[in-house]
Amino acid sequence: MSSNPFEAETEAIIRVTAYHRRDKDEKVISFRPLKQERIRDLLSTAFPEYRLSEQRGRLKVLPIELLQKVCLELDIESLFRFRQVSFRYRQVVTGIFEYRAIATYATTALLALFRTDMAKCTTLLQLYQPLTETWCVTCGKFGGFLFIPMATRCCLDCIYDTRNFRMLTLHSIFKSTKISLRKLRTLMPVLKTVPGWYGRYEATRQKSVSYVTLSHALEAMESLKGRDAPEVLKVSKITLMNPTRTQENCESSTSLPTFDPTTFTAYWGLSCRGCAAGMDHPMFPRISDSRQLPADIEKIYSKAEFMAHFQVCAMARTLWAASEGGTGDVSYLESRFSINGGFDPRRMVPDGASAW
Repeated sequence: MSSNPFEAETEAIIRVTAYHRRDKDEKVISFRPLKQERIRDLLSTAFPEYRLSEQRGRLKVLPIELLQKVCLELDIESLFRFRQVSFRYRQVVTGIFEYRAIATYATTALLALFRTDMAKCTTLLQLYQPLTETWCVTCGKFGGFLFIPMATRCCLDCIYDTRNFRMLTLHSIFKSTKISLRKLRTLMPVLKTVPGWYGRYEATRQKSVSYVTLSHALEAMESLKGRDAPEVLKVSKITLMNPTRTQENCESSTSLPTFDPTTFTAYWGLSCRGCAAGMDHPMFPRISDSRQLPADIEKIYSKAEFMAHFQVCAMARTLWAASEGGTGDVSYLESRFSINGGFDPRRMVPDGASAW
C-alpha cells in the first residue's frame, strides 16, 4: 500500500470502480492462469546460496555486472539455456532487474514467445521495452497487447486493422520467390501459430501455420537479392492477392500489462464498472443482435485516463460513494458483465461455453 494518501486513494478508486476485460485477452494468444502461476514461480526464483558453486567456467573472469549486461542482449531462448547451465548462472540471470520484471509480470508474453518459436528472435531488452510503455505505437491510445513479430505495444483495434500489421504465410513467399523454405527460415523471423480461438469472433485455428511480417519479408529479399530485384515486387504483390485477415494478426499477438520500474508494479488495461452497470438493465440491447458493445463499455483506459473518466462518470462515482472509501462491498451494484471480466452468456466465448 502506498504511503502517499493521494496515491492510496487513487488505488482504492481503481480497485472499486475499474476492472480488467479478460475477454479481450482471449482474442489473442492466451494461457490458463494456473499454468502461468506455476511457471512464474520457476522463472522468478534463484537457488539458495548454499547450493551455489563459485565456479563459472571461462566466464568467471567477467564481473557479474558485465555478465548481466551481456545477458540483456541475448535472445530469450539463449538466455534461458544460459540460466540452466549452473546454479550460479541461474542466480546471475535472476538478479537482472529487467528479467525479474518480465518473469513476474509478462509470463503470458514469455509463454507466447516460446510457443510461437519467436523466443530465439527476441532479446530480453526488446521484450522489456514495450513492457514499460503504455501507448499503442500505431494510434497513440492505451495499448494492452504485444505484437510479437515486431515486439511492439499496440491496442486491440490496431491488431484488428490489418493495414497496420501485414502478415504473410511462409509458404506464399516460397511459391512467389522459389526460395526454399529452409533458406527463408534463415533470412527472417518466422512465427508459428498456436492452435486456438482468435479474432473478434473467436475463429478457430486447428493447426499451426508459419507466418512472417511483410516488412521482414521485404527486408530479407532486399538484403538477399537487392532493392530492385523481382523477388521484392513479388513479395509485395502477395498481400494484394491474399489480404491479411484479422485472425492472423491476433494469432501473432498476446496481452501485455504496463510495468512501472520505479515501484516494481504493473497493471492491466482498465475498464469502467460504472459504465458496465447498465448491462443488466432490461432495456439494454442484446449483444447477440450485433455483437457490438457501446463505445463507453469497450473503452480501455490507462490509470491516468481512468481517473479523468472517473470524474465525469456518475455511476462510477456512485459505486465509490457506496463503498465508503473503498471499505465496503459494492458487488450488488455491479453488472454480471464486469464481475466476470467481460464474459457474458449472450456472447460467444473462446471455449464455446458460458463463463459464469
